[in-house]
Amino acid sequence: MPDNTIYENVDDEDFYSYASPGYLGETGMTLPCVNAMVAILTSPFRPKKITMVSLASAYLMGKPDDDVLFFIWDWPRERNGTVVPDGFGTHFGEGGTGLAAVLGLIRFCGVPLEHVILYDEGMFDELAKEGKLAPRMFASLKSASPYSWHYYDDVSEVRQVKRGSRAFLEVGHWTFPLLGAMKG
Repeated sequence: MPDNTIYENVDDEDFYSYASPGYLGETGMTLPCVNAMVAILTSPFRPKKITMVSLASAYLMGKPDDDVLFFIWDWPRERNGTVVPDGFGTHFGEGGTGLAAVLGLIRFCGVPLEHVILYDEGMFDELAKEGKLAPRMFASLKSASPYSWHYYDDVSEVRQVKRGSRAFLEVGHWTFPLLGAMKG
């Protein structure tokens, strides 16, 4: 779903390198988005950094119930981005379990994590549902702060295990085969 929009008067020259990001996962679906993040994090191509984008929403039982997507910088190649859409959330359901697993994987793999909280649902949905990176969203991504590990404190433990000659990552209740990038 490449974006063919022509943007005029964009001050940030970097924008044009990232303006048509890749898209892995399925909006609103946790497992395809977790699988996309596993593929990215265990690939031989290491991302420069990852930005977690949260859409601020209602509070449930005193905790935020935000929708979450990830923007992967310089993956699979330099000066290119990849969107993993909103299959995650800061709630106690499947999206929260997926977010805990992915945060654990990011920490385990040592990829720098940044975070930005949005209050504009339309801007969030453009990126999450359409894969469209507009200049305003790009500016928000570039202004992200280092992630606070207290924002969503349910982070899954990750273990690398061997079974016979095969290596796996165990993350929460999920097990993912390693296909070479992280075998040790």
